[in-house]
Amino acid sequence: MGENLDFDKIVQEFRGAFHDGQLKLQPSTITFKNRKTSKAEQIQNSDIENTYWQKRAKGSCFKLVLKNGTTYRFDGFSENDYPKLEDFTKKVLKKPIEKNELCVKGWNWGKANFFGDSLSFEADGKTAFEIPLKNVSNTNAQKNEAILQFHQNDDAAVSLMEIRFHIPAAGPDQDTDPAQEFIQKVLNKADVISASEADAICTLTELNCVTPRGRYDVKFFTDFIDLHGKTFDYKISYDHILRLFLLPHKDGRQMYFVMAMDPPMKQGNTRYPFLIVLFNIEEIISVDLTISDKTREKFGERIEKLDESISGPYHEVVSRICRTVLDKKITVPGNFSTSAGAKCLACSYKASSGFLYPLERGFLFVHKPPIHLLFSDIANVKFDRSSQGTRSFDFEIDHKNGTKYVFSGIEKIEQDRLGEFVNSKGINISKSQKSFAQSKLDMDEDNEHDAYAERMKQEGREKDEDDDDDDEEDEDFEGGSESDDDIEYDSEASIDSSDESGSDSDSGKKKKGSDDEKKAKKKEKSSSSSKDDKKSSSKSKEKSSKSDSKSASKRSSSTKESSSKDSSKKPKPTDDSKTYKSAEFVEDDSDSD
Repeated sequence: MGENLDFDKIVQEFRGAFHDGQLKLQPSTITFKNRKTSKAEQIQNSDIENTYWQKRAKGSCFKLVLKNGTTYRFDGFSENDYPKLEDFTKKVLKKPIEKNELCVKGWNWGKANFFGDSLSFEADGKTAFEIPLKNVSNTNAQKNEAILQFHQNDDAAVSLMEIRFHIPAAGPDQDTDPAQEFIQKVLNKADVISASEADAICTLTELNCVTPRGRYDVKFFTDFIDLHGKTFDYKISYDHILRLFLLPHKDGRQMYFVMAMDPPMKQGNTRYPFLIVLFNIEEIISVDLTISDKTREKFGERIEKLDESISGPYHEVVSRICRTVLDKKITVPGNFSTSAGAKCLACSYKASSGFLYPLERGFLFVHKPPIHLLFSDIANVKFDRSSQGTRSFDFEIDHKNGTKYVFSGIEKIEQDRLGEFVNSKGINISKSQKSFAQSKLDMDEDNEHDAYAERMKQEGREKDEDDDDDDEEDEDFEGGSESDDDIEYDSEASIDSSDESGSDSDSGKKKKGSDDEKKAKKKEKSSSSSKDDKKSSSKSKEKSSKSDSKSASKRSSSTKESSSKDSSKKPKPTDDSKTYKSAEFVEDDSDSD
Protein backbone atom coordinates (compact mmCIF):
# COMPACT_ATOMS: atom_id res chain seq x y z
CA MET A 1 0.00 0.00 0.00
CA GLY A 2 2.97 2.32 0.46
CA GLU A 3 4.10 1.94 -3.15
CA ASN A 4 4.94 5.18 -5.03
CA LEU A 5 5.42 5.66 -8.76
CA ASP A 6 7.27 8.57 -10.41
CA PHE A 7 7.20 9.37 -14.14
CA ASP A 8 9.36 12.25 -15.34
CA LYS A 9 8.68 12.70 -19.07
CA ILE A 10 4.93 13.18 -18.93
CA VAL A 11 2.89 15.85 -20.76
CA GLN A 12 -0.58 17.21 -20.07
CA GLU A 13 -2.73 18.67 -22.86
CA PHE A 14 -4.55 21.95 -22.22
CA ARG A 15 -6.46 23.59 -25.08
CA GLY A 16 -4.10 22.30 -27.73
CA ALA A 17 -0.84 22.96 -25.85
CA PHE A 18 1.28 20.28 -24.16
CA HIS A 19 2.89 21.06 -20.80
CA ASP A 20 5.84 19.00 -19.62
CA GLY A 21 5.86 17.85 -16.04
CA GLN A 22 6.28 15.11 -13.50
CA LEU A 23 3.53 12.70 -12.47
CA LYS A 24 3.72 11.15 -9.01
CA LEU A 25 1.34 8.38 -7.91
CA GLN A 26 0.97 7.95 -4.15
CA PRO A 27 -1.41 5.87 -2.01
CA SER A 28 -3.62 8.89 -1.23
CA THR A 29 -3.12 11.32 -4.12
CA ILE A 30 -1.95 11.63 -7.70
CA THR A 31 0.07 14.82 -8.30
CA PHE A 32 1.16 16.45 -11.56
CA LYS A 33 3.75 19.25 -11.34
CA ASN A 34 4.20 21.59 -14.29
CA ARG A 35 7.89 22.23 -14.98
CA LYS A 36 7.31 25.62 -16.58
CA THR A 37 5.04 27.15 -13.96
CA SER A 38 5.95 24.86 -11.01
CA LYS A 39 2.24 24.55 -10.35
CA ALA A 40 1.18 21.29 -8.71
CA GLU A 41 -2.26 19.80 -9.31
CA GLN A 42 -3.47 17.11 -6.91
CA ILE A 43 -6.18 14.50 -7.44
CA GLN A 44 -7.57 12.56 -4.51
CA ASN A 45 -7.62 8.82 -5.15
CA SER A 46 -11.00 8.54 -3.47
CA ASP A 47 -12.52 10.82 -6.14
CA ILE A 48 -11.44 8.65 -9.08
CA GLU A 49 -14.28 6.78 -10.79
CA ASN A 50 -12.51 4.98 -13.67
CA THR A 51 -9.07 4.71 -15.30
CA TYR A 52 -8.33 4.04 -18.99
CA TRP A 53 -5.30 3.18 -21.14
CA GLN A 54 -5.24 4.60 -24.69
CA LYS A 55 -2.74 4.78 -27.55
CA ARG A 56 -2.36 8.33 -28.89
CA ALA A 57 0.06 10.47 -30.89
CA LYS A 58 2.28 11.23 -27.89
CA GLY A 59 2.60 7.56 -26.99
CA SER A 60 0.25 5.91 -24.53
CA CYS A 61 -2.24 7.91 -22.46
CA PHE A 62 -3.33 7.39 -18.86
CA LYS A 63 -6.88 8.76 -18.53
CA LEU A 64 -8.62 9.47 -15.22
CA VAL A 65 -12.36 10.15 -14.86
CA LEU A 66 -13.56 11.54 -11.53
CA LYS A 67 -16.93 11.04 -9.91
CA ASN A 68 -17.99 14.62 -10.73
CA GLY A 69 -17.31 14.05 -14.45
CA THR A 70 -13.94 15.84 -14.64
CA THR A 71 -11.44 14.15 -16.96
CA TYR A 72 -7.62 14.23 -16.80
CA ARG A 73 -5.34 12.95 -19.55
CA PHE A 74 -1.60 12.35 -19.18
CA ASP A 75 0.45 11.41 -22.26
CA GLY A 76 4.01 10.22 -22.79
CA PHE A 77 3.88 6.71 -21.31
CA SER A 78 5.53 3.71 -22.94
CA GLU A 79 4.27 0.15 -23.19
CA ASN A 80 6.65 -0.89 -20.41
CA ASP A 81 4.79 1.41 -18.00
CA TYR A 82 1.48 -0.40 -18.38
CA PRO A 83 2.26 -3.28 -15.91
CA LYS A 84 3.27 -0.74 -13.24
CA LEU A 85 0.07 1.28 -13.63
CA GLU A 86 -2.07 -1.85 -13.73
CA ASP A 87 -0.58 -3.09 -10.47
CA PHE A 88 -1.06 0.35 -8.86
CA THR A 89 -4.74 0.63 -9.84
CA LYS A 90 -5.49 -2.87 -8.54
CA LYS A 91 -3.78 -2.40 -5.20
CA VAL A 92 -4.47 1.26 -4.44
CA LEU A 93 -7.60 2.23 -6.39
CA LYS A 94 -9.16 -1.22 -6.16
CA LYS A 95 -10.20 -0.83 -9.80
CA PRO A 96 -8.55 -2.42 -12.82
CA ILE A 97 -7.34 -0.19 -15.66
CA GLU A 98 -9.35 -0.56 -18.87
CA LYS A 99 -7.85 -0.57 -22.36
CA ASN A 100 -9.78 1.72 -24.68
CA GLU A 101 -9.13 1.10 -28.37
CA LEU A 102 -9.62 3.95 -30.84
CA CYS A 103 -11.19 3.80 -34.30
CA VAL A 104 -8.68 4.65 -37.02
CA LYS A 105 -10.86 4.05 -40.09
CA GLY A 106 -11.30 7.76 -40.75
CA TRP A 107 -15.09 7.72 -40.82
CA ASN A 108 -16.81 11.08 -40.38
CA TRP A 109 -20.18 9.64 -39.38
CA GLY A 110 -21.07 7.98 -36.14
CA LYS A 111 -22.71 8.61 -32.78
CA ALA A 112 -22.03 11.40 -30.28
CA ASN A 113 -22.10 10.41 -26.61
CA PHE A 114 -21.65 12.65 -23.58
CA PHE A 115 -19.58 11.28 -20.68
CA GLY A 116 -18.85 13.67 -17.85
CA ASP A 117 -17.34 16.87 -19.28
CA SER A 118 -16.35 15.25 -22.60
CA LEU A 119 -18.04 14.57 -25.91
CA SER A 120 -17.06 11.20 -27.36
CA PHE A 121 -17.60 10.61 -31.07
CA GLU A 122 -17.86 6.87 -31.74
CA ALA A 123 -17.56 5.14 -35.11
CA ASP A 124 -17.85 1.40 -35.66
CA GLY A 125 -18.41 0.91 -31.94
CA LYS A 126 -15.05 2.52 -31.00
CA THR A 127 -14.04 6.01 -29.93
CA ALA A 128 -12.85 8.10 -32.89
CA PHE A 129 -12.08 11.31 -30.96
CA GLU A 130 -12.99 13.16 -27.78
CA ILE A 131 -13.71 16.85 -27.20
CA PRO A 132 -13.26 18.39 -23.73
CA LEU A 133 -16.38 20.52 -23.39
CA LYS A 134 -14.54 23.01 -21.18
CA ASN A 135 -12.67 24.11 -24.30
CA VAL A 136 -15.91 25.21 -25.99
CA SER A 137 -16.32 29.00 -25.98
CA ASN A 138 -19.48 29.44 -28.05
CA THR A 139 -22.22 27.39 -29.69
CA ASN A 140 -24.70 28.01 -32.46
CA ALA A 141 -27.35 26.01 -34.29
CA GLN A 142 -28.24 26.57 -37.96
CA LYS A 143 -30.96 24.32 -39.38
CA ASN A 144 -29.51 20.80 -39.04
CA GLU A 145 -26.00 21.90 -38.00
CA ALA A 146 -24.58 22.30 -34.51
CA ILE A 147 -21.54 24.61 -34.45
CA LEU A 148 -18.97 24.51 -31.64
CA GLN A 149 -16.28 27.20 -31.26
CA PHE A 150 -13.28 26.80 -28.99
CA HIS A 151 -11.06 28.90 -26.76
CA GLN A 152 -7.67 29.70 -28.26
CA ASN A 153 -4.39 29.13 -26.50
CA ASP A 154 -1.46 31.34 -27.54
CA ASP A 155 0.99 28.63 -26.45
CA ALA A 156 -0.47 26.10 -28.91
CA ALA A 157 1.22 25.77 -32.30
CA VAL A 158 -2.02 24.56 -33.89
CA SER A 159 -5.46 25.35 -32.49
CA LEU A 160 -8.89 23.96 -33.26
CA MET A 161 -11.12 26.91 -34.13
CA GLU A 162 -14.47 25.37 -34.98
CA ILE A 163 -16.20 22.06 -35.57
CA ARG A 164 -19.63 21.39 -37.08
CA PHE A 165 -21.90 18.39 -36.60
CA HIS A 166 -24.67 17.57 -39.03
CA ILE A 167 -27.65 16.22 -37.12
CA PRO A 168 -30.55 14.64 -39.05
CA ALA A 169 -33.91 16.35 -38.79
CA ALA A 170 -36.45 15.20 -36.23
CA GLY A 171 -38.99 12.59 -37.13
CA PRO A 172 -42.75 13.09 -37.03
CA ASP A 173 -42.94 11.64 -33.51
CA GLN A 174 -40.32 14.05 -32.03
CA ASP A 175 -41.34 17.45 -30.72
CA THR A 176 -37.86 18.87 -30.04
CA ASP A 177 -35.21 19.95 -32.51
CA PRO A 178 -32.25 17.50 -32.40
CA ALA A 179 -29.73 20.27 -33.12
CA GLN A 180 -31.00 22.43 -30.26
CA GLU A 181 -31.03 19.43 -27.95
CA PHE A 182 -27.42 18.67 -28.89
CA ILE A 183 -26.41 22.29 -28.22
CA GLN A 184 -28.09 22.24 -24.83
CA LYS A 185 -26.09 19.18 -23.76
CA VAL A 186 -22.90 20.94 -24.77
CA LEU A 187 -23.83 24.10 -22.87
CA ASN A 188 -24.35 22.13 -19.67
CA LYS A 189 -20.60 21.43 -19.48
CA ALA A 190 -19.09 24.07 -21.77
CA ASP A 191 -17.19 27.12 -20.57
CA VAL A 192 -19.63 29.54 -22.18
CA ILE A 193 -20.64 32.88 -20.74
CA SER A 194 -24.40 32.76 -20.30
CA ALA A 195 -27.08 34.49 -18.30
CA SER A 196 -30.84 34.64 -18.19
CA GLU A 197 -32.88 37.37 -19.84
CA ALA A 198 -33.95 38.66 -16.44
CA ASP A 199 -30.34 39.56 -15.57
CA ALA A 200 -29.97 41.96 -18.52
CA ILE A 201 -29.44 45.58 -17.49
CA CYS A 202 -30.69 47.04 -20.78
CA THR A 203 -31.24 46.14 -24.42
CA LEU A 204 -30.27 48.18 -27.49
CA THR A 205 -31.92 47.16 -30.75
CA GLU A 206 -30.73 47.35 -34.35
CA LEU A 207 -27.27 48.78 -33.78
CA ASN A 208 -25.55 49.51 -37.10
CA CYS A 209 -22.18 47.79 -36.69
CA VAL A 210 -19.50 48.53 -39.27
CA THR A 211 -17.04 45.97 -37.86
CA PRO A 212 -18.22 43.21 -37.81
CA ARG A 213 -20.67 44.27 -40.46
CA GLY A 214 -24.38 43.88 -39.74
CA ARG A 215 -27.15 44.94 -37.39
CA TYR A 216 -27.10 43.50 -33.88
CA ASP A 217 -29.25 43.57 -30.77
CA VAL A 218 -26.98 44.35 -27.81
CA LYS A 219 -27.68 43.32 -24.22
CA PHE A 220 -25.65 44.45 -21.22
CA PHE A 221 -25.27 41.91 -18.41
CA THR A 222 -23.33 42.08 -15.19
CA ASP A 223 -20.22 40.39 -16.64
CA PHE A 224 -20.41 40.60 -20.42
CA ILE A 225 -22.05 42.14 -23.49
CA ASP A 226 -24.14 39.92 -25.74
CA LEU A 227 -24.42 40.75 -29.47
CA HIS A 228 -27.17 38.88 -31.28
CA GLY A 229 -27.30 39.12 -35.08
CA LYS A 230 -29.12 37.37 -37.87
CA THR A 231 -26.18 35.06 -38.58
CA PHE A 232 -23.68 35.20 -35.70
CA ASP A 233 -23.69 35.88 -31.98
CA TYR A 234 -20.82 37.34 -29.96
CA LYS A 235 -20.17 37.58 -26.25
CA ILE A 236 -17.63 40.12 -25.00
CA SER A 237 -16.38 39.94 -21.44
CA TYR A 238 -15.93 43.25 -19.64
CA ASP A 239 -12.38 42.21 -18.77
CA HIS A 240 -11.47 42.02 -22.48
CA ILE A 241 -12.44 45.63 -23.26
CA LEU A 242 -9.45 47.99 -23.22
CA ARG A 243 -10.50 51.40 -24.58
CA LEU A 244 -13.54 53.32 -25.78
CA PHE A 245 -13.59 56.03 -28.49
CA LEU A 246 -16.28 58.45 -29.64
CA LEU A 247 -15.27 60.03 -32.97
CA PRO A 248 -17.21 62.48 -35.18
CA HIS A 249 -17.55 61.69 -38.87
CA LYS A 250 -16.11 64.12 -41.41
CA ASP A 251 -19.55 65.06 -42.69
CA GLY A 252 -20.61 66.18 -39.19
CA ARG A 253 -23.85 64.17 -39.30
CA GLN A 254 -22.61 60.81 -37.99
CA MET A 255 -20.57 59.46 -35.08
CA TYR A 256 -18.28 56.45 -34.67
CA PHE A 257 -18.30 54.54 -31.39
CA VAL A 258 -15.22 52.29 -31.20
CA MET A 259 -14.50 49.57 -28.64
CA ALA A 260 -10.97 48.09 -28.52
CA MET A 261 -10.65 44.51 -27.19
CA ASP A 262 -7.91 42.07 -26.27
CA PRO A 263 -8.32 39.17 -26.91
CA PRO A 264 -10.41 40.05 -29.96
CA MET A 265 -13.76 38.66 -31.00
CA LYS A 266 -13.49 35.57 -33.19
CA GLN A 267 -15.61 34.15 -35.94
CA GLY A 268 -13.93 31.16 -37.56
CA ASN A 269 -10.47 32.29 -38.71
CA THR A 270 -11.43 35.97 -38.59
CA ARG A 271 -10.56 38.12 -35.60
CA TYR A 272 -12.10 41.47 -34.73
CA PRO A 273 -9.96 43.50 -32.30
CA PHE A 274 -12.34 46.47 -32.67
CA LEU A 275 -16.10 46.80 -32.47
CA ILE A 276 -17.20 49.86 -34.50
CA VAL A 277 -20.75 51.19 -34.43
CA LEU A 278 -21.98 54.03 -36.67
CA PHE A 279 -24.67 56.35 -35.29
CA ASN A 280 -26.75 59.08 -36.86
CA ILE A 281 -26.57 62.24 -34.75
CA GLU A 282 -30.21 63.12 -35.35
CA GLU A 283 -31.49 59.72 -34.15
CA ILE A 284 -33.18 59.91 -30.73
CA ILE A 285 -33.81 56.90 -28.48
CA SER A 286 -35.25 56.08 -25.06
CA VAL A 287 -33.89 53.11 -23.05
CA ASP A 288 -35.31 51.55 -19.88
CA LEU A 289 -32.81 50.07 -17.41
CA THR A 290 -33.41 47.10 -15.11
CA ILE A 291 -31.23 47.46 -12.03
CA SER A 292 -31.52 44.45 -9.73
CA ASP A 293 -29.93 43.80 -6.36
CA LYS A 294 -27.30 41.64 -8.06
CA THR A 295 -26.45 44.52 -10.37
CA ARG A 296 -26.16 46.99 -7.49
CA GLU A 297 -23.92 44.56 -5.63
CA LYS A 298 -21.72 44.14 -8.70
CA PHE A 299 -21.29 47.79 -9.74
CA GLY A 300 -21.73 49.57 -6.43
CA GLU A 301 -22.46 53.27 -6.27
CA ARG A 302 -21.61 54.12 -9.86
CA ILE A 303 -24.73 52.36 -11.14
CA GLU A 304 -26.79 54.96 -9.29
CA LYS A 305 -25.58 57.56 -11.81
CA LEU A 306 -27.89 56.01 -14.38
CA ASP A 307 -31.58 56.75 -14.32
CA GLU A 308 -34.12 54.02 -14.83
CA SER A 309 -35.03 55.64 -18.14
CA ILE A 310 -32.50 57.40 -20.38
CA SER A 311 -33.43 59.34 -23.51
CA GLY A 312 -31.44 61.41 -25.97
CA PRO A 313 -29.28 61.00 -29.08
CA TYR A 314 -28.43 57.36 -29.67
CA HIS A 315 -24.65 57.80 -29.43
CA GLU A 316 -24.89 59.76 -26.17
CA VAL A 317 -27.10 57.12 -24.52
CA VAL A 318 -24.72 54.30 -25.48
CA SER A 319 -21.72 56.32 -24.29
CA ARG A 320 -23.29 56.96 -20.87
CA ILE A 321 -24.17 53.28 -20.37
CA CYS A 322 -20.70 52.04 -21.39
CA ARG A 323 -18.97 54.69 -19.31
CA THR A 324 -20.87 53.63 -16.18
CA VAL A 325 -21.03 49.86 -16.63
CA LEU A 326 -17.47 49.38 -17.90
CA ASP A 327 -15.99 52.08 -15.66
CA LYS A 328 -13.70 53.28 -18.48
CA LYS A 329 -13.10 56.74 -19.89
CA ILE A 330 -14.18 57.54 -23.43
CA THR A 331 -11.52 59.09 -25.69
CA VAL A 332 -12.59 61.96 -27.96
CA PRO A 333 -10.53 64.03 -30.46
CA GLY A 334 -8.36 66.80 -29.03
CA ASN A 335 -7.28 70.19 -30.36
CA PHE A 336 -6.38 69.08 -33.86
CA SER A 337 -8.65 70.27 -36.66
CA THR A 338 -8.33 70.49 -40.43
CA SER A 339 -8.67 73.59 -42.60
CA ALA A 340 -12.38 72.79 -42.95
CA GLY A 341 -12.83 72.37 -39.18
CA ALA A 342 -13.05 68.54 -39.20
CA LYS A 343 -11.36 66.33 -36.61
CA CYS A 344 -10.10 63.72 -39.08
CA LEU A 345 -8.16 63.44 -42.33
CA ALA A 346 -9.66 61.62 -45.29
CA CYS A 347 -7.07 59.17 -46.64
CA SER A 348 -6.51 55.60 -47.81
CA TYR A 349 -4.66 52.71 -46.25
CA LYS A 350 -3.62 50.25 -48.96
CA ALA A 351 -6.79 49.80 -51.05
CA SER A 352 -9.30 50.89 -48.37
CA SER A 353 -10.43 54.46 -47.79
CA GLY A 354 -11.18 55.80 -44.33
CA PHE A 355 -10.40 58.53 -41.81
CA LEU A 356 -7.26 59.15 -39.76
CA TYR A 357 -7.92 60.71 -36.33
CA PRO A 358 -4.97 62.48 -34.63
CA LEU A 359 -5.76 61.98 -30.93
CA GLU A 360 -3.98 63.18 -27.82
CA ARG A 361 -2.12 59.90 -27.30
CA GLY A 362 -2.07 58.29 -30.72
CA PHE A 363 -3.49 57.91 -34.21
CA LEU A 364 -6.64 55.93 -34.98
CA PHE A 365 -7.64 54.88 -38.49
CA VAL A 366 -11.28 53.99 -39.10
CA HIS A 367 -12.56 51.78 -40.37
CA LYS A 368 -11.18 49.02 -42.60
CA PRO A 369 -8.96 47.79 -41.13
CA PRO A 370 -9.09 49.66 -37.80
CA ILE A 371 -5.57 50.68 -36.71
CA HIS A 372 -4.60 52.24 -33.39
CA LEU A 373 -1.02 53.53 -33.03
CA LEU A 374 0.18 55.04 -29.76
CA PHE A 375 2.76 57.83 -29.87
CA SER A 376 5.00 55.81 -27.54
CA ASP A 377 5.19 53.01 -30.16
CA ILE A 378 6.08 55.29 -33.10
CA ALA A 379 9.75 55.51 -34.12
CA ASN A 380 9.36 58.30 -36.70
CA VAL A 381 7.04 59.67 -39.36
CA LYS A 382 7.61 60.78 -42.97
CA PHE A 383 5.86 63.16 -45.35
CA ASP A 384 6.16 61.85 -48.91
CA ARG A 385 5.06 63.14 -52.26
CA SER A 386 1.95 61.31 -53.31
CA SER A 387 1.97 59.10 -56.38
CA GLN A 388 -1.64 60.10 -57.07
CA GLY A 389 -0.82 63.71 -57.95
CA THR A 390 0.60 66.99 -56.70
CA ARG A 391 -2.50 67.97 -54.71
CA SER A 392 -2.00 65.29 -52.04
CA PHE A 393 0.75 63.71 -49.95
CA ASP A 394 1.46 60.43 -48.15
CA PHE A 395 1.88 60.16 -44.39
CA GLU A 396 4.11 57.23 -43.39
CA ILE A 397 4.44 55.97 -39.80
CA ASP A 398 7.32 53.67 -38.81
CA HIS A 399 6.48 51.48 -35.83
CA LYS A 400 9.19 50.46 -33.39
CA ASN A 401 8.61 46.80 -34.25
CA GLY A 402 9.57 47.50 -37.89
CA THR A 403 6.06 47.71 -39.38
CA LYS A 404 5.30 50.60 -41.74
CA TYR A 405 1.88 52.19 -42.12
CA VAL A 406 1.34 54.45 -45.16
CA PHE A 407 -1.76 56.65 -45.29
CA SER A 408 -2.00 58.09 -48.79
CA GLY A 409 -4.14 60.66 -50.57
CA ILE A 410 -4.20 63.34 -47.83
CA GLU A 411 -4.91 66.83 -49.16
CA LYS A 412 -1.82 68.99 -49.60
CA ILE A 413 -3.34 71.88 -47.67
CA GLU A 414 -3.36 69.76 -44.48
CA GLN A 415 0.39 69.01 -44.49
CA ASP A 416 1.40 72.07 -42.44
CA ARG A 417 -1.29 71.45 -39.81
CA LEU A 418 -0.36 67.80 -39.47
CA GLY A 419 3.34 68.68 -39.29
CA GLU A 420 2.72 71.15 -36.46
CA PHE A 421 0.67 68.53 -34.60
CA VAL A 422 3.44 65.92 -34.94
CA ASN A 423 6.07 68.39 -33.72
CA SER A 424 3.95 69.31 -30.72
CA LYS A 425 3.83 65.63 -29.69
CA GLY A 426 7.62 65.26 -29.91
CA ILE A 427 7.60 62.69 -32.72
CA ASN A 428 10.66 62.47 -34.95
CA ILE A 429 10.17 63.51 -38.58
CA SER A 430 12.62 61.95 -41.03
CA LYS A 431 13.22 62.88 -44.67
CA SER A 432 11.74 60.37 -47.06
CA GLN A 433 13.59 58.68 -49.89
CA LYS A 434 11.11 60.09 -52.39
CA SER A 435 11.95 63.67 -51.44
CA PHE A 436 15.69 62.93 -51.60
CA ALA A 437 15.36 61.40 -55.05
CA GLN A 438 13.27 64.33 -56.26
CA SER A 439 15.79 66.89 -54.98
CA LYS A 440 18.58 65.01 -56.72
CA LEU A 441 16.58 65.05 -59.93
CA ASP A 442 16.10 68.80 -59.62
CA MET A 443 19.87 69.29 -59.27
CA ASP A 444 20.44 67.25 -62.41
CA GLU A 445 17.95 69.43 -64.28
CA ASP A 446 19.79 72.61 -63.19
CA ASN A 447 23.12 71.31 -64.53
CA GLU A 448 21.69 69.92 -67.75
CA HIS A 449 23.16 72.67 -70.10
CA ASP A 450 26.72 71.98 -68.88
CA ALA A 451 26.39 68.29 -69.57
CA TYR A 452 25.06 69.03 -73.05
CA ALA A 453 28.03 71.25 -73.82
CA GLU A 454 30.43 68.55 -72.71
CA ARG A 455 28.73 66.03 -74.97
CA MET A 456 28.96 68.39 -77.95
CA LYS A 457 32.67 68.92 -77.36
CA GLN A 458 33.25 65.20 -77.13
CA GLU A 459 31.37 64.58 -80.38
CA GLY A 460 33.48 67.27 -82.11
CA ARG A 461 36.71 65.64 -80.98
CA GLU A 462 35.54 62.24 -82.17
CA LYS A 463 34.59 63.70 -85.57
CA ASP A 464 38.06 65.23 -86.03
CA GLU A 465 39.69 61.89 -85.25
CA ASP A 466 37.50 60.17 -87.86
CA ASP A 467 38.59 62.70 -90.55
CA ASP A 468 42.27 62.05 -89.79
CA ASP A 469 41.73 58.31 -90.14
CA ASP A 470 40.12 58.79 -93.59
CA ASP A 471 43.11 60.87 -94.83
CA GLU A 472 45.61 58.23 -93.77
CA GLU A 473 43.71 55.53 -95.66
CA ASP A 474 43.76 57.61 -98.89
CA GLU A 475 47.51 58.22 -98.62
CA ASP A 476 48.27 54.52 -98.28
CA PHE A 477 46.39 53.71 -101.50
CA GLU A 478 48.70 53.02 -104.55
CA GLY A 479 46.87 53.29 -107.84
CA GLY A 480 48.00 51.28 -110.88
CA SER A 481 51.02 49.56 -109.34
CA GLU A 482 49.38 46.20 -108.82
CA SER A 483 47.73 46.25 -112.28
CA ASP A 484 51.07 46.86 -114.04
CA ASP A 485 52.71 43.97 -112.27
CA ASP A 486 49.86 41.64 -113.10
CA ILE A 487 49.92 42.57 -116.79
CA GLU A 488 53.71 42.10 -117.07
CA TYR A 489 53.58 38.73 -115.33
CA ASP A 490 50.64 37.42 -117.36
CA SER A 491 52.15 38.53 -120.70
CA GLU A 492 55.42 36.77 -120.04
CA ALA A 493 53.61 33.63 -119.00
CA SER A 494 51.68 33.57 -122.31
CA ILE A 495 54.86 34.16 -124.38
CA ASP A 496 56.75 31.37 -122.65
CA SER A 497 53.93 28.93 -123.12
CA SER A 498 53.72 29.74 -126.85
CA ASP A 499 57.50 29.30 -127.39
CA GLU A 500 57.66 25.99 -125.61
CA SER A 501 54.69 24.54 -127.51
CA GLY A 502 56.06 25.32 -131.04
CA SER A 503 58.28 22.61 -132.76
CA ASP A 504 58.73 23.73 -136.42
CA SER A 505 59.24 27.13 -138.06
CA ASP A 506 55.93 27.26 -139.98
CA SER A 507 53.85 26.77 -136.99
CA GLY A 508 56.07 29.28 -135.19
CA LYS A 509 55.50 31.88 -137.91
CA LYS A 510 51.75 31.43 -137.80
CA LYS A 511 51.79 31.75 -134.09
CA LYS A 512 54.08 34.75 -134.38
CA GLY A 513 51.57 36.46 -136.66
CA SER A 514 48.81 35.78 -134.26
CA ASP A 515 51.02 37.01 -131.45
CA ASP A 516 51.63 40.26 -133.34
CA GLU A 517 47.89 40.81 -133.63
CA LYS A 518 47.49 40.16 -129.96
CA LYS A 519 50.34 42.57 -129.21
CA ALA A 520 48.62 45.28 -131.24
CA LYS A 521 45.42 44.81 -129.29
CA LYS A 522 47.33 44.81 -126.03
CA LYS A 523 49.11 48.03 -127.01
CA GLU A 524 45.75 49.69 -127.56
CA LYS A 525 44.58 48.48 -124.17
CA SER A 526 47.85 49.49 -122.54
CA SER A 527 47.63 52.96 -124.06
CA SER A 528 44.15 53.42 -122.65
CA SER A 529 45.26 52.05 -119.29
CA SER A 530 48.27 54.36 -119.33
CA LYS A 531 45.95 57.32 -119.68
CA ASP A 532 43.98 56.12 -116.71
CA ASP A 533 47.22 55.57 -114.84
CA LYS A 534 48.29 59.12 -115.57
CA LYS A 535 45.00 60.43 -114.21
CA SER A 536 45.29 58.30 -111.13
CA SER A 537 48.91 59.31 -110.69
CA SER A 538 47.94 62.97 -110.87
CA LYS A 539 45.34 62.42 -108.19
CA SER A 540 47.82 60.53 -106.07
CA LYS A 541 50.28 63.38 -106.42
CA GLU A 542 47.68 65.82 -105.13
CA LYS A 543 47.02 63.60 -102.15
CA SER A 544 50.72 62.97 -101.57
CA SER A 545 51.26 66.72 -101.24
CA LYS A 546 49.02 66.65 -98.18
CA SER A 547 50.78 63.71 -96.55
CA ASP A 548 53.92 63.89 -94.45
CA SER A 549 57.40 62.63 -95.30
CA LYS A 550 56.91 59.49 -93.30
CA SER A 551 54.08 58.19 -95.46
CA ALA A 552 56.08 59.02 -98.62
CA SER A 553 58.99 56.95 -97.42
CA LYS A 554 56.63 54.07 -96.73
CA ARG A 555 55.30 54.20 -100.31
CA SER A 556 58.76 54.29 -101.83
CA SER A 557 59.91 51.33 -99.79
CA SER A 558 56.80 49.35 -100.72
CA THR A 559 57.37 50.20 -104.42
CA LYS A 560 60.96 48.95 -104.31
CA GLU A 561 59.89 45.73 -102.66
CA SER A 562 57.24 45.10 -105.31
CA SER A 563 59.69 45.76 -108.17
CA SER A 564 62.27 43.44 -106.68
CA LYS A 565 59.66 40.73 -106.36
CA ASP A 566 58.59 41.18 -109.99
CA SER A 567 62.15 40.96 -111.24
CA SER A 568 62.73 37.79 -109.29
CA LYS A 569 59.61 36.25 -110.80
CA LYS A 570 60.84 36.71 -114.46
CA PRO A 571 62.03 33.40 -116.05
CA LYS A 572 65.66 33.10 -117.20
CA PRO A 573 66.13 33.02 -121.03
CA THR A 574 67.47 29.76 -122.53
CA ASP A 575 67.94 30.75 -126.22
CA ASP A 576 68.18 33.86 -128.42
CA SER A 577 64.61 33.77 -129.64
CA LYS A 578 63.21 33.73 -126.17
CA THR A 579 65.54 36.55 -125.19
CA TYR A 580 64.47 38.64 -128.13
CA LYS A 581 60.79 38.16 -127.59
CA SER A 582 60.94 38.95 -123.94
CA ALA A 583 63.08 42.02 -124.61
CA GLU A 584 60.67 43.18 -127.30
CA PHE A 585 57.72 42.90 -124.87
CA VAL A 586 59.59 44.77 -122.18
CA GLU A 587 60.44 47.59 -124.56
CA ASP A 588 56.82 47.88 -125.66
CA ASP A 589 55.68 47.93 -122.07
CA SER A 590 58.27 50.56 -121.18
CA ASP A 591 57.21 52.70 -124.10
CA SER A 592 53.64 52.58 -122.93
CA ASP A 593 54.78 53.80 -119.55
